[in-house]
Amino acid sequence: FVPTSAYFEFLPERELILANRDPDYRAGTVLLDDLSVGERYEVVITSFYGMPFLRYRTGLMIRVLAKDSPSEGIKLPQVELVGRSDGLIDLAGFTRLDEKTIWDALNAAGVEHGEWMARRENRGEESILALYIEIPGDSNVETIKSSIHAALRQRDGDYRDVEELLEINPLEIRPLKPGTFDAYRQA
Repeated sequence: FVPTSAYFEFLPERELILANRDPDYRAGTVLLDDLSVGERYEVVITSFYGMPFLRYRTGLMIRVLAKDSPSEGIKLPQVELVGRSDGLIDLAGFTRLDEKTIWDALNAAGVEHGEWMARRENRGEESILALYIEIPGDSNVETIKSSIHAALRQRDGDYRDVEELLEINPLEIRPLKPGTFDAYRQA
């Protein structure tokens, strides 16, 4: 954080949850010195320099690790990026995929599957779309990957650009046995 370049506010996760449930709820933010260790916040920024004067929610969720770092002589909170508050998966800064786009791609690909979940993971310097999906044991994972990847390319031009401009296929399939999610919920 560089407090002299922008005004930073932080939307506590509990406030974010209340605001998402009730559109009339006015969520309150906290300032840098009010952050609590272990808590999660969405970063809100107001620009100081340049025009226009903007206040915007970044969608970035952070977790506060420490209030400072005396060993390094740093008196600013130490944080880690933990994801996004808006449910979008950001790949390489090119595309932000939502659940509906992935559902549409799965349906268009005609893949026989059970439950699934997707998240961004890192493969070296590259960000990838990791799709954890329940599929029958005799399924060909490469064929499934190819079908879903093609469907995502058709539905999201920015996803297509990730491959064409960065020359990577960001999709990784993580096959799971049918019933894995049910077993997890019952554990």
